[in-house]
Amino acid sequence: MRIAFIGHKGTPAKYGGIERWVEEVAVRLAERGHKVTSFARSHYSDSVKNYRGIEIVRLPSIRTKSLENPTHTMLSTLCATFRGFDVLHFQNVGPSVFALLPWLLRRKIVVTVHALDQRQAKWSGLGAKFLAIGERTAYGFASKTTSVSKTIAGYYRDSFRKTIVPLHPGIDPDGEIDETVLGKFGLRPGGYVLSVGRIIRDKNFLNLIEAHRRAETGLKLVIAGDADESEREHLESLRRAAGTDVVFTGFAYEKQLRALYRGCKLYVHPSKQEGLSLSILEAIAQSRCVLASLTPENFEALTGESFEALADSASEDEKRAAASLAGTLNLEGMFDLPGGFAFAPNDVDALASALKILSRAETTVSEKGASAKLFALRTYSWDTLVDSLEQIYRSI
Repeated sequence: MRIAFIGHKGTPAKYGGIERWVEEVAVRLAERGHKVTSFARSHYSDSVKNYRGIEIVRLPSIRTKSLENPTHTMLSTLCATFRGFDVLHFQNVGPSVFALLPWLLRRKIVVTVHALDQRQAKWSGLGAKFLAIGERTAYGFASKTTSVSKTIAGYYRDSFRKTIVPLHPGIDPDGEIDETVLGKFGLRPGGYVLSVGRIIRDKNFLNLIEAHRRAETGLKLVIAGDADESEREHLESLRRAAGTDVVFTGFAYEKQLRALYRGCKLYVHPSKQEGLSLSILEAIAQSRCVLASLTPENFEALTGESFEALADSASEDEKRAAASLAGTLNLEGMFDLPGGFAFAPNDVDALASALKILSRAETTVSEKGASAKLFALRTYSWDTLVDSLEQIYRSI
């Protein structure tokens, strides 16, 4: 089959969860004999025409917060619609708005919803309205709609009475590391707490910096990520709030990022909302103990289930956490979940307390990292995801 990926920044992935998802899926599809094309933004992707069997088509965009994604997606869609692809696979709700033309021409369209972007703090006004439209075109124009989590699928069921297919991403525990990266930033193995993600307000890095200061763990805090132009002011506010024991690495990927995961004592993910965090899964894949905010999306990453559909065989902590998310139990302390520990979201005191406890609990942290990896290997698989996508492509 000829498959086009549209709506992401580009391939190979330099940063971004959607870009990592597309690369992992597209490479596997190409290895299975499909002809795969990734429509990339000129400034994001290098001047290569082929990457690991994937055709790279680089197109320009208008580089502003509101126009970059729409302008590139529009050009990509116009190009892809008339190139004879069997499937056009759009990434996320905003890009799905531009599936109108191929839909009118009866092309086969798949949309994957990676996150409910309209909830992000950076979007308001026309941007938020555009994304609200995208929530509907994600199923209205699609031959089939998928999501990266059961939580997002539940949102579509409850809000629109639409059934979309949840397909969890996978993990990759193998791969080389950059042996020099720790020294480059003055770090030592086991001597720091790590958090990874784009610098946006929804990641809650400001709360993490304050909680780290209060916890007085003696460990450095490393934030691996960077900001787009629209979030530069927020990045500077984080730098002003940070002490000398906070390290900003900028974007890190593949060998560098894998080295940062393997070297950290604890991985912390304090976000307000996600799709399903690949950063959490990547940390687990490297046998790291994870401490995450108890949001519906992070609960799913750490259990493999939505909090509404928890099995009767779940542990008491899983049931308590699910009850907290459902609003039937006050959230107190930490929750011990299969993939890691969770704390009350937006609660700096709860995060500081958890950091202090886990920084001193050597055995607990080590054992949780090992058991979480076994849980993730049973639960998350890129090959299983691609098997399901192939079935969807053939069925539409």
